[in-house]
Amino acid sequence: MKRHLPVITIFLGSFLLFGVQPLLGRTLLPSFGGTAAVWTVCLAAYQTLLLAGYFYAHTISRRAMRTQRVAHTALMVLAAVWTAGFALCRPALKAWIGNSAAPALEVLFCVLFFAGLPYVLLSAGSTLVQAWLAAVGKSGDCGVYRLYAVSNLGSFLGLLAYPFLLEPYVPLTVQWLGFAVCLAVYAALLWYTG
Repeated sequence: MKRHLPVITIFLGSFLLFGVQPLLGRTLLPSFGGTAAVWTVCLAAYQTLLLAGYFYAHTISRRAMRTQRVAHTALMVLAAVWTAGFALCRPALKAWIGNSAAPALEVLFCVLFFAGLPYVLLSAGSTLVQAWLAAVGKSGDCGVYRLYAVSNLGSFLGLLAYPFLLEPYVPLTVQWLGFAVCLAVYAALLWYTG
């Protein structure tokens, strides 16, 4: 099982990374509508957060491996708690969003505030796990390219699962709570993988 842990960790991280995008879109849709401007701002924010995650992975990978693991796992736990808090406060927050004169800026703020931390950390996860495996000489076990393929499969299934398995059947607050629980599971997997 320990040998498959990096594969499971990378798959789950990628699944969550691409699963949060439609989840947040569904959350913002009633307040802002589905105009092209809303989706363009979301897309730009996700790409910026992805780049920030890669920069974070590059920066933290210069530290000792134990420091990387402890810091990244602790931040993932914080992201899980943040997301659970958002899930519980979301109904009250609904009254506060969607009322400004600058909806594009408000959408950007919502994306950054509601999902920014988990998104940045999840986008760094695959890179960090692969770096950890390379540092201890275990990347040959699974192969870096296989791990990249696992990441792509997780991303694809994360996008595909939302409209067919989650959105029609699970209430939005439960979806956010489930996302928070999955972040906590992912943090535990990171701890044991590192």
